[in-house]
Amino acid sequence: AADEVVVRILPCIGVATLPLRKLAPTRGNLHSLAPAAGVEGAPLPPSPSYNHTILEDASYGPDLKALHAAISKSGALRETSILVKVWAHQRRLLGEADGFNGFLLTTMLVHMMRAGALQPSMAAAQ
Repeated sequence: AADEVVVRILPCIGVATLPLRKLAPTRGNLHSLAPAAGVEGAPLPPSPSYNHTILEDASYGPDLKALHAAISKSGALRETSILVKVWAHQRRLLGEADGFNGFLLTTMLVHMMRAGALQPSMAAAQ
């Protein structure tokens, strides 16, 4: 029905929960019950994708604060974000595992605004 509301709760850890060195691309953080390569005490293989996912989840809080601050400076940023998400959805760029999502696209727009590529006074269609 059109009046249904869906609430998604995304649990995440804080940035300071883990030392950043443990999330380096060369670190292995996927532990299993079986020893790696059948050898007790063997080093774990690197898990850069998993480590990046943990780091991305930990950055939701600071990124969300930056997003809200940017939207308060530029009303057009909200409309621009919607347009970019629709564009990406039409090209099937959203929803792939370890791919783009709407939050990442909006965060990229905020970065572009901070870097001066987008101006707060610009209209959404620009």
